[in-house]
Amino acid sequence: MLNNVRKFLPFIAVAFIGGFFAYIFLSWWKSPPVITGSDAVAIANTYIVFTTIIFVAFTLVITLLGYVFTQQFAHTKEMHIKHLLNEVEEELKSNKNDQGIKFIDAAFENPDIQKHVENKINDKLTQLVNEKKRIANENAGKAKTEADKIEEISSQLKGG
Repeated sequence: MLNNVRKFLPFIAVAFIGGFFAYIFLSWWKSPPVITGSDAVAIANTYIVFTTIIFVAFTLVITLLGYVFTQQFAHTKEMHIKHLLNEVEEELKSNKNDQGIKFIDAAFENPDIQKHVENKINDKLTQLVNEKKRIANENAGKAKTEADKIEEISSQLKGG
């Protein structure tokens, strides 16, 4: 977007400068006419319209430049945020000067984070307890089957 504005800026500047100098060069070859009262009003109206057009053009250029700069600043801000987050991530991985521990301590000062971590730990503990119960029930079932087989063998030995 900025490159497109850069392409048109010289064209606009040359057009305004050319319009200014064209009037000067034309006045050298042809003398300006004698102005009467009604011509003065027409010239004033032309001046007002021409000045308004210049102000509108200037306003459009300023608006376009403002939009381009806003887009550039937003993009730059996103890049800075990504860079800073990557830097924080690297600091947490290396834990230089206990930065990771300080970060976690600061995070745990937030009640929302405390609640989130508590919920995650409770969910994980519930999952682990349920898994251990399932394994214990399977082992209990196997042990019951083995005990019944041993009891049957024992009764056969006594009865036999």
